[in-house]
Amino acid sequence: MKTQALRIDPILCTLRCGRLNIRLTPRECELLSVLAANAGRVVSRAEIRAAFFRDHAAAVSASNLVDVYVSMLRRKLSAANAPLVIVARRGRGYVLHTHRAAVRLGA
Repeated sequence: MKTQALRIDPILCTLRCGRLNIRLTPRECELLSVLAANAGRVVSRAEIRAAFFRDHAAAVSASNLVDVYVSMLRRKLSAANAPLVIVARRGRGYVLHTHRAAVRLGA
């Protein structure tokens, strides 16, 4: 069985899934890049917030921002039937699972 290659393009903020291009917001692209770089490993909300913000005070004040972007990204992935699943690990963070997929970062 062939695997379907996925490519995250951080410049264009797109996820290429076969012939389909999924347009992402810059934050969604950043979130997906962080999760993809750590695929199969739980990434804490704090780690994701740190990727979103350079300023520690801003990261602390945006406590539910990660959850909002995870929800938006999940909807886009589901609507496109992308073989990626973002799973919440209660009290720990999020983990990206790939099904029938190989995730490559970069163009």
